[in-house]
Amino acid sequence: MSSATEPTRSPRSERRGWCEPLGAAASLTARVPAVSEPTAWTTGTVESDGESLHVESAGDGPETIVFCHGAGGSHAVWYHQVVHFAPAYRVVIWDARGFGTSTDRARRAAIPAAVADLAAVLDWCGAPRAHLVGQSMGGWTALGFALAEPARVHSLTLANSIAGVATEAWRAHLAASPQGPPPKALGRHPALGARFRDRDPAGAFLYQQLGGEGYGGPAGLAPHVRASLVGTTYDDARVGGLDLPVLCIGAGDDDIFPPALVEAAADRIPNSRVVILEGAGHSPYFEIPDAWNAALEAFLHQVERG
Repeated sequence: MSSATEPTRSPRSERRGWCEPLGAAASLTARVPAVSEPTAWTTGTVESDGESLHVESAGDGPETIVFCHGAGGSHAVWYHQVVHFAPAYRVVIWDARGFGTSTDRARRAAIPAAVADLAAVLDWCGAPRAHLVGQSMGGWTALGFALAEPARVHSLTLANSIAGVATEAWRAHLAASPQGPPPKALGRHPALGARFRDRDPAGAFLYQQLGGEGYGGPAGLAPHVRASLVGTTYDDARVGGLDLPVLCIGAGDDDIFPPALVEAAADRIPNSRVVILEGAGHSPYFEIPDAWNAALEAFLHQVERG
């Protein structure tokens, strides 16, 4: 068993032949200035379909990474990743409709709308294409955008998400999962693993706070958002035509999308690689950020090498 901070690859991913050590990311890390220098940081608002979306950009590197949060979060949950990647990349984080400080006045928040909103965010960036990273719900958005506008996507990372690649195993898992918002309790959130809650109760409470007052907060998902999430799936023919590098990240203690579901979805996505991180629940980017960042960084390095 690997330690809580060591990424491990499942046998399935090893059979795919992706066994480059995480140390291969060293050339990317070397781009980070040895002496601390001010990093550019911009906040703004993107107008899309009558809604106002909060967006932020940090860093001014040659490549852009856009992070799409999950159903329990907001742009702010990516703070570990912003600090890590901004010295070498342009990092963009944003609030989906109804999450954080973004509006959902028309009550039309849904995965197809999020895909269109992501296009508006990329327009705001001014980047011809970007590396997309989608956590859980954000995976639906990122994959949907990659299918709709593949020329604007350099790579795709689907983190703890089946991203709308539906399997019978996922449908059975969904039917057996608890419905409705969980009971309110300090530091208790379904997107966090028990090990993290016990190890860092203050961090667990911080995660709850970062969800904000929108759909990612204590009130939970609005019914129309949840219905769109569950009801949006991408058929095998479209997914099978995807022609770009894809990383699928899972976590050993994830009860929402267990590793087997992540791997089953990855089996249907061409050019996909799988990394399973041990010692974390549904949010390893937050629970074990060093290991998660290293996995993403190694993948980006491999993509940039071609």
